[in-house]
Amino acid sequence: MRFLYKELWYSLSQDVTVTSHDVRHVARIGRKVTDLIQQGIQVSAAPPQYIYTKLADLKISMLAAATQDARARAAQIAANSHARLGKIIYAHMGVLQINPVYSTSVSSEGNDDTTSYRKTIMAVVHAQFQLR
Repeated sequence: MRFLYKELWYSLSQDVTVTSHDVRHVARIGRKVTDLIQQGIQVSAAPPQYIYTKLADLKISMLAAATQDARARAAQIAANSHARLGKIIYAHMGVLQINPVYSTSVSSEGNDDTTSYRKTIMAVVHAQFQLR
């Protein structure tokens, strides 16, 4: 007598996205995926993404600081060449560079790091001043 044995497999997949302002708590929960794996549940997980959502709040103050820095540098150049710094004749804000802490990476399109929790945000201002 022959038995025909059929294995039945069921597969269910579901993407879960967790959004929270309590980043450390979300990271702790993400590490608990190991508990599911130990229970025999097959889990596929992507690393967390850390997205800075309050960039608009910082832009004005960052541009002010970058412009003050540009003016101070231009004043030093003018003084070294026995000239006086005049009014600004051109200013342009470059793209923002959002990098992991201690990174100095710069891209013409701007960087938007989502891999690190702690970030450095750099604003670049190009400015031209009159010299007298």
